Amino acid sequence: MLKAVQFALSCTILSSAAPTASSETKWDIEDPGKLKIQHSGTIFNNGGHKLDGEAYGSKSLVDRRDPAVFGGKLDYNHNSGSSLSVSAQHKEHRGTRVGVEGKYNLYRNGPFHADVSGKYDRTYGGASSNPSFSTHLTGTVDF
Repeated sequence: MLKAVQFALSCTILSSAAPTASSETKWDIEDPGKLKIQHSGTIFNNGGHKLDGEAYGSKSLVDRRDPAVFGGKLDYNHNSGSSLSVSAQHKEHRGTRVGVEGKYNLYRNGPFHADVSGKYDRTYGGASSNPSFSTHLTGTVDF
């Protein structure tokens, strides 16, 4: 529980130290006593490049068997439609799941665009898993 309180205080201090219109901190206590806190916002948005970040955590204040969960995510987006996301989530006594996801715009002309995308994730520690990955080539026409 101490880690959940430390995380909550860190998010609150961060949001108070650098308040902007494009960030927010949310918290909630769900029944039966599960504390959830999340801080998200835009780190920068300049010249067609945008980077968003998010940190979150949850912990039951009632059930000691319910593991604490902490995680974070960075999302980069470009005006061309290309993007990259990196994430990690740690579940107490069950391991850490890390992942990366990306999309690259190969061709764009009016309503038609072709993209290549890929995803990779894996859990380390706890019940470790084999890596999971996928790639896709997509073409889209917007009507």
